[in-house]
Amino acid sequence: MKSPKKRRNPYVIGRPIDEPELFFGRESLFGFIEDNLKNNEQVILLHGQRRIGKSSVLRHIPNKVNLDNEFVCVLSDFQDKNQCSLREVVHGLAKDIVEKLTVEKFIDNPDVIDLTFLDDLEQDLEQDGVKFREFLEQVYEKLGDKKLVLLLDEFDVLDGKILNQNLKISFDI
Repeated sequence: MKSPKKRRNPYVIGRPIDEPELFFGRESLFGFIEDNLKNNEQVILLHGQRRIGKSSVLRHIPNKVNLDNEFVCVLSDFQDKNQCSLREVVHGLAKDIVEKLTVEKFIDNPDVIDLTFLDDLEQDLEQDGVKFREFLEQVYEKLGDKKLVLLLDEFDVLDGKILNQNLKISFDI
């Protein structure tokens, strides 16, 4: 009986890969993501065992998926947020969104989007998330016909905080 040949893993294990020349493969996954985005799927969950490359895939979605200029992708990494309050996590997400809108020139000045809601966010989220939805309405107004795609890395950190605090947050508008 022959023992199976060990094949070398062509992927880099360790930090997420940002460099396009080091990131390859996964065409079928990017095709799946593209199809789902274009079919207006509200949630696409990328899951798998640890260290398999999920973070790298998230970082490359804006460049590897044909978005036809219909979508604006915002990456927010929750990796180091497990000790943060839900307010701090959502504050970081809101800042990531505003930063992306500024970089992509949807807004000239980050101050045109009202971030004062962040001061009372935790209390408001416990009620019903109205303030965050108001923030998102401002974001959608700035985006015009484009759709916002949140690429949430290590989402389970946020999911655990929601469950632990018995919060029900709806991001629907």
